Amino acid sequence: GNTNVVIPPPPPGGTTQILINGNPVCTTTTGSCSIPALLGPKAKIEAVIENPDGTKVTEVLPSYKPEKPIPALVVYFPLASYKSTTPEIKKLNNFIKLVKEQGFTRLVLSGHTDVQGTATGYDNVKLSDNRSKIVLAYLKKYLQVETTDSHHADTQPAVVGSGEKVYKNNRRTEVSVW
Repeated sequence: GNTNVVIPPPPPGGTTQILINGNPVCTTTTGSCSIPALLGPKAKIEAVIENPDGTKVTEVLPSYKPEKPIPALVVYFPLASYKSTTPEIKKLNNFIKLVKEQGFTRLVLSGHTDVQGTATGYDNVKLSDNRSKIVLAYLKKYLQVETTDSHHADTQPAVVGSGEKVYKNNRRTEVSVW
């Protein structure tokens, strides 16, 4: 995900470079910078303001604290299953590292299904609940954070339509951080 950081605007003719944990990520002439990463409360954000005369001033900005949940991860599942595949477990492990590194303290999970379950006798409500709970259980083994989970069966598709390409994008658990 991207994080939009509001920064002190440079003087006319100057620039502001944003450093995240000491690494340059953005240079701008305005008071805003879109960072191509998900930032949390532990991220050290610095603004290096370069004046037109070449002098530089560095400001440490306040920790970034999201005001609402930020979508951060989607875990996909096979048809009629709530068992995670190896690629999805790898995504979960990378996500766990990110949550720890960035210092997020809350997760919001939401389980979903495709529309096929109802027609073939599956209980989409139970399946979406199980998808949310299995991801939650895995994350809770490694993270000590507040969590909220919900399930929506096939009522909130990520992609509308039919066919396997659509269906596989709807068999998911979405995880947001804050």
